Amino acid sequence: MKIQPQYIGSTRRGLGEWFAQRVSAVVAAAFGLYFLVALCLAPPTDLETWRAWVLGGGMRLALGLFFAATLIHAWIGMRSVFLDYLKPMSLRLVVSTATGLGLAVIALWVAALLLGAV
Repeated sequence: MKIQPQYIGSTRRGLGEWFAQRVSAVVAAAFGLYFLVALCLAPPTDLETWRAWVLGGGMRLALGLFFAATLIHAWIGMRSVFLDYLKPMSLRLVVSTATGLGLAVIALWVAALLLGAV
């Protein structure tokens, strides 16, 4: 049986989305575990200590990766739900666009927080 070329692209994309979903889940879980352990071992005593800990170089990078992984995970999951359950193309387009814009706003807000602009 010969594989038709048009089917390779969608199969490959589905595998990529599956892999991205799994990697983003592992990144988020690893960060959550690290965060809980670090918080239990040395809990911040006041707001300034908390702020210094969260905005420290390593934690800032870890938080950035966590939020990037979470936003990617959310986008892939919601897009899959929309493709499966929203049949009218116009509704799917509106809801996907609104979700994408909402996630982009969250990404910009988190970036501003982590970069110290807010």
